[in-house]
Amino acid sequence: MFPEYHMIDAEAFIDDDGKAYLYWGSGLNWVNGHCFVVQLNDDMVSYDESKIKDVTPPNFFEAPFMLKKNNKYYLMYSDGKCTNSTYKVRYSVGDTPYYYLARRKK
Repeated sequence: MFPEYHMIDAEAFIDDDGKAYLYWGSGLNWVNGHCFVVQLNDDMVSYDESKIKDVTPPNFFEAPFMLKKNNKYYLMYSDGKCTNSTYKVRYSVGDTPYYYLARRKK
């Protein structure tokens, strides 16, 4: 679908209203990570390819994980190489499952 990125680390998130979303993505050669999201159909498997959104937050490399608390959406993800000291976990915060305000977890 997007040959310039690894399509890995898929994670499903079900919102309070019962809508389900799939998050995934990575980069190549430890750079250029991108995060994608799409709302899943009721079967939790299929989706409309035309509705895939690139929601890449700053410094994203791979492993998106969405959670919700107090009506805010928290997208956790990794940055850096998992094989050395550049590895870190970050997060971004937003008001919807699609859009994030960048925040850095220290």
